[in-house]
Amino acid sequence: MSDWLLKQWNDVKGNVKFWALAFVISSIVLPGAKYMLDGIPLWRQIGVIVLFALCVTWAIVASWKLRKTRSLLRNAAVRELRRWEEEFKKGNPL
Repeated sequence: MSDWLLKQWNDVKGNVKFWALAFVISSIVLPGAKYMLDGIPLWRQIGVIVLFALCVTWAIVASWKLRKTRSLLRNAAVRELRRWEEEFKKGNPL
């Protein structure tokens, strides 16, 4: 029974996380942003939103590049380790 429940949870957990995030954004973040931007001129509101969008975009791109770099380094380390193992098996220790 627990295996079945675990399988069901693994099938739906992405959707649950998505809806939880959507609920938080719609109920907390958006009203908070509206409250903070209320009362300032429209052009400044647009400027704040654009700056926020640029910061979020920068964070996403930086995270993606870091993850990509880490995977490239990990792959290079695995290739080097395999090369060392082959050299060791041939009787040529470093």
